[in-house]
Amino acid sequence: MKKTVKIIRGTVLDHVRGDVWFDRQAHRYYHVLKGDRLLTVPSVTQIIRENTQSPPVRRSILAAATTRGSDVHLACFLTDKGRFDSASLYPGYQGYYDAFKAWREEERPVAKLVEQPLYDPYQDVCGTIDYLGYFPKRSAYILTDYKTGAPEWTHAVQLAAYAMMYATKEWLKFQIANLYLMKNGRFRFSILTVEEQIAAGAKWVEFAKEYNRKRHSLEVL
Repeated sequence: MKKTVKIIRGTVLDHVRGDVWFDRQAHRYYHVLKGDRLLTVPSVTQIIRENTQSPPVRRSILAAATTRGSDVHLACFLTDKGRFDSASLYPGYQGYYDAFKAWREEERPVAKLVEQPLYDPYQDVCGTIDYLGYFPKRSAYILTDYKTGAPEWTHAVQLAAYAMMYATKEWLKFQIANLYLMKNGRFRFSILTVEEQIAAGAKWVEFAKEYNRKRHSLEVL
């Protein structure tokens, strides 16, 4: 499918849905209004972050983790598209990429969606699916999110949000999983049970409602 893009004030935007566009480089989502005014659309990770209490992290550590995650995600995306040059990868991230290749070799999934931005008009929120594909060994479609850090309980909530955005009423018809890529070249493919998936979905709905309640309260003031 051919992508629809537009350029506003030097920023390249990919079309998501309706008036919603995605700045892939900055990983930000916008409503493009009359006169090309940009109105930010909150992301799934933003809403989760604002609903949870996380211990403070030094800015340098957070920046390093963000860069690592972005670079490894890009390598995975280009590999899925058959366009990755392994020589371009920072040597310090090689282990994470080796873990990704080992997972692909073991599972041999068939891609349906790769790095696909989505928009939920009911919650007015966006998010990007890392991978949705068919896994022949498991006879199942599995929505997968790539992670290069330690497991956190909110990762399940993030997955459930993406699944509900993609399939709405049929989001339980496929499985969801976090793929934890490790520096030593190993991986952990953590597939949620149906019970875990339902619980994570309920938590996401709670988070989204609370975020929108606060946002609407501020708009009234």
